[in-house]
Amino acid sequence: MLVYDIFVVHLVCIMATLSICSKLFRISFRTVFLLLATALIGQVKDEKPEPKKEELLILSPYTVTSKSNGYNSRTTFSGSRVAEDLLNIPTNISILTKEYLQDVGASNLLNILPFAGAGITQRVVYRQDFTVRGFRQALLIDGLTSNEIGFTPLYDVERVEIIKGPTALVFSNYGNVSGTVNYVLKRPTATSMGDSSVTIGNYGFYSVQATQRGPLNNSGSVRYRVTGGAQMYDGWMGSGQPGANDYLNDTLVSASVDWSVNKQLELKLDAGYKHARRRADTYGYIDPITQKIWSKSVAHYSTDTDWSYNISDNKRFRAEAVYTVSQDLSFRALYNTSLQLYQYENTWNDDGKPFPTASEFPNYTRVAGMAQIYYDQHPRIDDTILDATWSHKILRVKGRLNAGFNYTQSSTDNQYYATPVADTIISAPVSQRPAKLPWAKRILGSKNDGSQSGGWTAYAQEALSLFNEKLLLTYGGRYVSSGTNNLGKSAFVPSTGIVYKINEGVSVYGAAAESFTPRSGKDIFGKDLVNTIGSSKEAGLKFNLLNEKLFGTITYFDITNDPVLRQVQGISPITGLLIFGNAQVGKETNKGYEAEFGYTGRIEKGDWSNYISYYAGDPKNKDGIQPSSAVKGKWTFFSKYQLTEGAWKGFIIGGGISSYDGSPGTGFPWMPGYTMYSALLGYGRKSWQVTLNISNLTDIRDALIGSEGVGFAYLAAPREIRTSIRYRW
Repeated sequence: MLVYDIFVVHLVCIMATLSICSKLFRISFRTVFLLLATALIGQVKDEKPEPKKEELLILSPYTVTSKSNGYNSRTTFSGSRVAEDLLNIPTNISILTKEYLQDVGASNLLNILPFAGAGITQRVVYRQDFTVRGFRQALLIDGLTSNEIGFTPLYDVERVEIIKGPTALVFSNYGNVSGTVNYVLKRPTATSMGDSSVTIGNYGFYSVQATQRGPLNNSGSVRYRVTGGAQMYDGWMGSGQPGANDYLNDTLVSASVDWSVNKQLELKLDAGYKHARRRADTYGYIDPITQKIWSKSVAHYSTDTDWSYNISDNKRFRAEAVYTVSQDLSFRALYNTSLQLYQYENTWNDDGKPFPTASEFPNYTRVAGMAQIYYDQHPRIDDTILDATWSHKILRVKGRLNAGFNYTQSSTDNQYYATPVADTIISAPVSQRPAKLPWAKRILGSKNDGSQSGGWTAYAQEALSLFNEKLLLTYGGRYVSSGTNNLGKSAFVPSTGIVYKINEGVSVYGAAAESFTPRSGKDIFGKDLVNTIGSSKEAGLKFNLLNEKLFGTITYFDITNDPVLRQVQGISPITGLLIFGNAQVGKETNKGYEAEFGYTGRIEKGDWSNYISYYAGDPKNKDGIQPSSAVKGKWTFFSKYQLTEGAWKGFIIGGGISSYDGSPGTGFPWMPGYTMYSALLGYGRKSWQVTLNISNLTDIRDALIGSEGVGFAYLAAPREIRTSIRYRW
């Protein structure tokens, strides 16, 4: 009776999935059903009894064990919460391997996006704040939300996964409708190995990192990983000038331990600490008359009149236990906590007052009405996850059920202080600016607006495999409890997908999913916020051919999000002053195409590696106009060639192109499109490698890569040159 009931449930789920897919591809349900029935008849007729196989011990489905082939890595945890091949997942996921990250010379997300990530653009330059397919999203670290206010360095990152499409079912960020970026950290290994690098560059850039991994006992049942890294960067804003005040320094130490207690129980621990100090003036004022960047100050660029800086300390701890009952059933329990101390000091307008008055336009020679701001924030996130995966077979239909429970508690404690600052001549040297007042004398006011939120969600997803695993159907959803938001609203966020494997190297897929973002409070104009509902549909082709040398994805997507919360500027209905902040701007849509291709193979006397991404979207707001920071087009290309024989054996040559279309900015009308170039030269033999990376090869100094506030444009860095020495053992 139980088997019969389960079969009926599966049949109903299959019919529901087919109904959704028929709507997605705009063909009749009858046609889809007839195609499925025809294939099923052929399957029953031709299928031969499976030969009995000797039962083998398999690894936990929660462990990704695949090795990368140059720029090609095919197995991920990000599509279904268990290790799975990309061709079997109805989601567009791109994996950037460690080799690729090293070749492009990346030290954080800002260095990655110019060379990969179709449809992903950086919104500002001072932190990992980005949009995916036109919608602002947050970074994940090992699948969990990060509270990092700045940049996460790549010292202990194994690979970067760029996920396009809703992620509520996998990552519990149920408000995400367009995608995200997931940093996958390095894990311990059963064999002893290590790597290190030292990088030196212009503008006072120095970086060093080292990782050691291996077993802690003779049997290898206990394994470890330790990573340390540090960076110093003087910055390019005003470099070489007296009073230059731009820098980004950080240090990180992290460690992991994996313990195979027995054949069934696996324990994993991970901890990390990062300290960063930054002063960033990589922006220019926008002339209110000409709408161009004012550049009458240090090193061709304007600089703020402030002493702006921020300090952050990030602490994270993660404990995970996986119990494998059999090769078909596994359970997992995970606890993760992350705590940040973020301190920010800046000369700015006081809370509730208009933007500082800039006089004597268009030269901005004087700024008045400013205040010294001190901001202290303590965000914390605690995640608890309990889930299980069960592989089963009913008749000739294979299935895998994933189900779980998540509880997340977030809290933020804010403290804020302000005091007036004397009017300042912008062109004056830093030494002649008004002196900083001691904290004890200048704290005139403060506020504490700490907040707490949290609640539980639960998910279930069934993946069915039919016709000798040629047809894969997934369906499921996440229930969001009312305790997750102040409005006391619950919701169910569904997700469904279909994959048809044409052969072992090619598959086509389709997916439909929703998102839910509970809102409470008011926007900057005093209007009540309402819940945001999103929907996404996409279909595409995936391939991994020529012995895994040629790989990629082509996707069509269609997204609706209503109403969207964006940073805007406008006139306050209460004070009549120009204000800046978050407000709901109504429904936004985006539809278009994405393509990403990679090739890693041998050409003549060397190895040739390439990676290409292309994006063409049509983002529109409620008025049919392109929203701020949502580009319509982006394409990137990176190529590397390394000789492996002959007199020049070991030499490396390569480079990249990054091209963005223009888009509206937040705070001024338009950010023009641009194209930048990079170059790579190097030499590698055995365990050693020396590389020279040159970014912004043509030294463009007016490219805008983001905007924020009433009058700030974030500028691309000028030509940067960095030399790295790497060693593996």
